[in-house]
Amino acid sequence: MIRNPTRTLEIEESYSKPGDYEFSVSFDGRYYWIRKHPVSQGMIPIWNQEAFAVLSNLF
Repeated sequence: MIRNPTRTLEIEESYSKPGDYEFSVSFDGRYYWIRKHPVSQGMIPIWNQEAFAVLSNLF
């Protein structure tokens, strides 16, 4: 596993409920989520999942 990837979090945003997601949160009338398979080149899914989970708990 790469210790320090270029990008560690890729959040999608929409007014409608996402269809294919790993983790999602509804806040202030919008949905925020991470995809099951990140779109960006070089993205490491576990970094994406852990970063989003931590942020969703903080806010």
